Amino acid sequence: MTSNKKLPLNKFAFSPGGSLNLGTGDLLTTIESSEDRLSVMNTFDIPRDASGLALARDLVDVLLGAIQTMKEDQQAGKLETTLTLKKPIRKPNPLG
Repeated sequence: MTSNKKLPLNKFAFSPGGSLNLGTGDLLTTIESSEDRLSVMNTFDIPRDASGLALARDLVDVLLGAIQTMKEDQQAGKLETTLTLKKPIRKPNPLG
């Protein structure tokens, strides 16, 4: 597992600008995090071996963290029924 943030897996969800690689080689998948969503990139397999066990545990930790965050938001009245997507902001290309 690699991450551009030093957060525990269960605190990774909804951390702005986070990117996390789970697994290695053919088992590698990337999870990107923003304030309003988690994006799981790639299709991946979880083999029934030690590497698969490690990958499954890491994935469960990330998802349990996401569930906990959303439960806390719901209890505080901050969880939207449906997320409204924001329009992309067009920025000029700094390279020309």
